[in-house]
Amino acid sequence: MNEAMMRIIGLATRAGKIEVGEGKTEDRVSHNKSKLVIISLDASENTVKKFEKLCNRNGVKMIRAGERDILGKYTGRESAVVLTVSDEGFANRIKELAKDIKNI
Repeated sequence: MNEAMMRIIGLATRAGKIEVGEGKTEDRVSHNKSKLVIISLDASENTVKKFEKLCNRNGVKMIRAGERDILGKYTGRESAVVLTVSDEGFANRIKELAKDIKNI
């Protein structure tokens, strides 16, 4: 886990630049309002495939990082499997910090 990246996710959440959940993420990506999608490492294979297709179709970068409980902790929820970042600056910073994470 990349602690600095998780702190940026927490900051972006408090700034209102992150939406959590499959429905919200799917809507944001479909309407070109997402700059980055983050999927937990323990997400189901079906969820990963669904968002890979959606992100590829809409030109949105997708990364996999953290387990659902860790992402939940930094987004103020019990758990978070899928989230979307709507701000270019936060998205770019998270991508920079995620370069050393497997499965990008």
